[in-house]
Amino acid sequence: MRQYELTTVLAGDITEAKQKKFNDKLEKLVTNLGGSIEKTDFWGKKTLSYPVKKNTSGVYYFLNINLPPEQATVLNREVELDEEVLRHLLVVSEGKSQAPNSKIQTKEEKSEVKKKPTKEAKEPKTKKSKK
Repeated sequence: MRQYELTTVLAGDITEAKQKKFNDKLEKLVTNLGGSIEKTDFWGKKTLSYPVKKNTSGVYYFLNINLPPEQATVLNREVELDEEVLRHLLVVSEGKSQAPNSKIQTKEEKSEVKKKPTKEAKEPKTKKSKK
């Protein structure tokens, strides 16, 4: 078994029922391929940088998956063929990973970082010129 990270972008106008159906279908697919989903992280609806298949927004999902290496291409192909998926990325994970959004600082954390006192700069050492 190898650990993979799968990020999917679904169409922005997808209903909650279709999102649930997609998640169930993906979980069933991974299980049928002999793998397991360790973690599912819902990132929510975000505006896309450019239109993708006439969609200006997308719903993001991030999954940590354990899967036999020979089944990764099958999973990749099945996700690629799903009509609800605008974009996806399946990569090999190096050990335990955290979803990128767990590393994002909140506004409160950012303000705390700004409030920390900084060391005062020392006076620059200049040589006095002799005339």
